[in-house]
Amino acid sequence: MELKKKFPPFATAGSHLNRLYANKHPIEFQAVLQKAAELVGSPRLRALIDRLYHHQKLLTDFDAKQILSALQCMDPTAELLLPLLTVLSNATAYPSNQLLKREFRLTNRVCIANMAVSSDNMDVMKLALNHIVSPLTNLSINIRKDQIQKFVPVIPHCLNRLLVRGEVNLNALRLLVNLSCCPDMIPYLLGNKSVSGLLRILDTDRDEVLIRAVTWILCTTSAVGALNLTYDRISEHNSDPFHNPSHTLYYSIYGPKGREELETQAKHLTNHSNKNVASKSARLLKTLANVPLFPTAGSHLNRL
Repeated sequence: MELKKKFPPFATAGSHLNRLYANKHPIEFQAVLQKAAELVGSPRLRALIDRLYHHQKLLTDFDAKQILSALQCMDPTAELLLPLLTVLSNATAYPSNQLLKREFRLTNRVCIANMAVSSDNMDVMKLALNHIVSPLTNLSINIRKDQIQKFVPVIPHCLNRLLVRGEVNLNALRLLVNLSCCPDMIPYLLGNKSVSGLLRILDTDRDEVLIRAVTWILCTTSAVGALNLTYDRISEHNSDPFHNPSHTLYYSIYGPKGREELETQAKHLTNHSNKNVASKSARLLKTLANVPLFPTAGSHLNRL
């Protein structure tokens, strides 16, 4: 209870709640912000994130207090914000951490993510789904066919965040893998606007990125081959205002140029030192052979 008096209401810096608290307790509020700022700017926060990510799965009261302090004044563009939120997201898989996060008012700031793993949270998830789907970057849940329309709005948000300043957003990639595990979601996914330089996600030396990138494209390609999805069958989901096929994710992966690049990358990755990456790349090449070639301009005239 001492803690609730010591820390201001949990909200973004400068928000309405923080301003009210600062007006009532100016000295205390400034002290809290100063301590939080010192934490954000020190190696201590990086060490905390590293420890929680690699060695320790259960949060302590002190950990929660440190995280709360950092989030209280951290700039939204801060380098360590995404790693910190990733740690919190992963920690949510443990029920004891969920209780601790609620007690320390951390739940207000992070996405639901791994809370979906626990069946005890399903009732809450169903009620919250429509409100949280647009900002989601990570989700651990099997998507049923009757749930597809609820998840469709997250696709453009996810693709927009896939590459940030040339770097792959691992959380966005995780969600794409999750979405592609539902074959009926694939036409909606492939009809969305593509990402410039999409296949650069395969050109990385980070194994955690590469294995998910290959997995995503393999799952998507498997569904395309199994369901015999041509552009004609996904065209109704084309989100481009002018319905231009070349602006779709489908074209970026399976159009003439994209397909050639994908085959080249996959062949190269079959020799990767990571056996998981190598085997999935070999499967991708075989699966890609079942995907019909994208029709070239004037091909309908040739058939005539």
